[in-house]
Amino acid sequence: MIVKGAERQQRTFKGVDFWVGAIGERMMITLMPLQKGQEVGIHAHPHEQAGYCLQGRFLLTVDGQPMVIEPDDSYVIPGG
Repeated sequence: MIVKGAERQQRTFKGVDFWVGAIGERMMITLMPLQKGQEVGIHAHPHEQAGYCLQGRFLLTVDGQPMVIEPDDSYVIPGG
């Protein structure tokens, strides 16, 4: 599946604006331009979610394990 940039959907979750790209059976791609001080908070979703940090840094906690994500780091969060 290909989602062209002009076709992506803008959404807001817990006060954070983001864009949804392609969604597959088990994976969802999002673009989240977080601002300093923004928090998404603990949540779960059915899809795996992968990310790549372009700039800045943020704290990501998955399964109780906190880690600092910095530029060029990538990650996958399991569904559920």
